[in-house]
Amino acid sequence: MHTSYLLSLKKFIEYWVIIALTVFLLGYFFFPTSSKQNTVFYISTCIPVALLLPYYYNKLRPSNWLTISTFVLIFYLYLNNLWSIHYDYAQSLKYLRYLVTLFCFFAAVFLAVYKKQNYCNLLFNSFLVVGFFYFCYGLFNHFHTLENPFMVRYGDMIQDAMFAGLLFFTAIWLINESKSWQLKILYYISLIPFVIVLFLAKSRGPQAALFLTLPLFFYFQNIQLKKILSILFCLSIIVLSVFLISPDLIHSLFSRGISAPYRFSIWTIVFQESLDFFWFGQGISKTTSVVTPLGTFDHSHNIVLSVFRMGGIVGVLLFFCNLILIAFSGLKTQSSTYKLWIIWLVFGLFCMLTNGQYPFARPKTSWLAYWVPIAFLCASYSKSISLKNKQD
Repeated sequence: MHTSYLLSLKKFIEYWVIIALTVFLLGYFFFPTSSKQNTVFYISTCIPVALLLPYYYNKLRPSNWLTISTFVLIFYLYLNNLWSIHYDYAQSLKYLRYLVTLFCFFAAVFLAVYKKQNYCNLLFNSFLVVGFFYFCYGLFNHFHTLENPFMVRYGDMIQDAMFAGLLFFTAIWLINESKSWQLKILYYISLIPFVIVLFLAKSRGPQAALFLTLPLFFYFQNIQLKKILSILFCLSIIVLSVFLISPDLIHSLFSRGISAPYRFSIWTIVFQESLDFFWFGQGISKTTSVVTPLGTFDHSHNIVLSVFRMGGIVGVLLFFCNLILIAFSGLKTQSSTYKLWIIWLVFGLFCMLTNGQYPFARPKTSWLAYWVPIAFLCASYSKSISLKNKQD
């Protein structure tokens, strides 16, 4: 009787964690600030995950090099604070909380992927539904409240453009994967607000990231060159038509041009600073300001340079080692959702090459572009290996 009660309680907590994880991930569209998002995650997910540790501690062994490399990278990113040039004991405890939070998140993702067979597919569809209404509401406010909405950048420019790009790839992926024409129509409709936001946000980083990620999308979908050229031709006709009908609209949408001189100044200063702490970096701290001739900026605006600055060349090597193993795992698996997570990660990385910060942080929007896809890739790959071993 006692054992049966414990098993029922364990099962209830597992379902709770899966639901709480889903609410947390979709919550980026619900909550206006990350502080509310973090509070929900700490209470609803981290604490229940800790309660499950007595049952799962014997099974908490990474079964593949992808997961091992990810955990080594996370632990190294945390260790940086111990040799920080601005070391502070209280700050070190804060980073320990970040480490525990990140591991709890990975544990929740592993639980969801292992327990729910179609969890990733359900999550992608949930992202589309919630994201569609989120952006429709935002666009309504944008056009309803502004006199000249095309001249004003939409919402939280970089963040919303990144969200829209992730959802754009999700929608077109599901269009190609879907067998039902009714679903295809719904996915096509869902694309509309994502494309509008990508233009209205006028954020050049996510826009460039979208075009740089498209070749990988075409490769994963085995789209023939003839079809790619026809798509590009249709897009060219649409852009040309809009330009002929309303040249002012084109000017409004692309009024920011393509130059970004302050970023090159930041990157130059950061690279020069990093050379002084070449091997292990200057260590992570709250003092991350970059002083340039154009002004002072609060971060490096490039995820690789941020890792180099804080973690040195050792951190950069661990960072790229993890990405290489993700690439190899992508070649081994035939899972459609696995490849879509890789698309998310690649698009997110391209975004963070122009605006990325040091990846070791509390839960925030940048997690959707980096830690979220990596966690699901590790969990999905581990599960596929386990199933293969059972079959053998």
